[in-house]
Amino acid sequence: MGLEAQDQVLALTTLEIISEIDEFTDTQLGEITDLEWLVQLDQHYGELAAAMAVARKAVQRRISEVIPAKTLHFAGGAEVKWSPASPTYKGWDNDALLRDVLDSRLADHDTGEILEESPFDKIRACYSLGGSNVRREALRARGLDPADYCTIERAPKVEIIR
Repeated sequence: MGLEAQDQVLALTTLEIISEIDEFTDTQLGEITDLEWLVQLDQHYGELAAAMAVARKAVQRRISEVIPAKTLHFAGGAEVKWSPASPTYKGWDNDALLRDVLDSRLADHDTGEILEESPFDKIRACYSLGGSNVRREALRARGLDPADYCTIERAPKVEIIR
C-alpha cells in the first residue's frame, strides 16, 4: 500500500468514526431513554476503547521500530519522541511466589550467615507496599528470579506532540 493510499484510509476511517460519534452524541444521545440500550452502548464503547488502546500500542511499537531518531519533527508542527522499552512486570503467580518466598533463606552478604526470619518477615519483605521495584529487589536478595513468577512486557514509550 503506497503512502497516498495509507493516508486516505487513515483519514477516512479516523474522521468517519470521530464524526459519527460526535454527531450521535450531539444530536441523538439526549433523546434515548432506553436504559438497557444505553448500558449496552456503554459496554460497546468500552470494548471499542480497549480495542483502540491495543491498536494504538501496536502502532506506537511500530513507530519505535521505524523512527530514525529519538525525536523527529514533521511539517505542520507534529513532533514524535520515543524512548526505549522499559519492562513492566504483570500477572504475578502469587501462589508460587508465596510458596518459594516462605521456603527461601536470606543470607548476610558479608558473613554468609543465614539470617533468622519469621514467615511474616519474609512475606512482608517481598510483598512490600513499596511497589514492584522493592519486590523484585527483595526476591533477588533471596536468590529468586522475579521473571519466574510474572510476565514481563516491554513497550517503548512513544509521545506525539502536536
